[in-house]
Amino acid sequence: DSFPSGLFLENDNVWVAKVVGNKLVRFKIIDDGNVISIEKTFEISNEYKIDVHSPTDIFVADNKIWFTEHGTSTISQYSLDTDQVKRFPTSANLFNATTLPFWLKESQSTGL
Repeated sequence: DSFPSGLFLENDNVWVAKVVGNKLVRFKIIDDGNVISIEKTFEISNEYKIDVHSPTDIFVADNKIWFTEHGTSTISQYSLDTDQVKRFPTSANLFNATTLPFWLKESQSTGL
């Protein structure tokens, strides 16, 4: 169930938003000089009691994971320090989803 929809590169890590499966995953890049491979080192998903809804993009800064939740019209922030999620609605009504955020963009001067 890979279906990656968003990628973010951070040092030796690749963060992936997986729209199918509702997951945010961090992979460590392993380069031994001959072969480059990856190893999953972190996952946020409904299986781990943290609700994630149709994540389509991901951005990581200051120990916080920002991600769009397309299905619920929210931009959300997960704190790696507290294991808490904050949600910022982009649509006035959950059942009248009109914004459906998809991408995040990094600013050259101010981060997200």
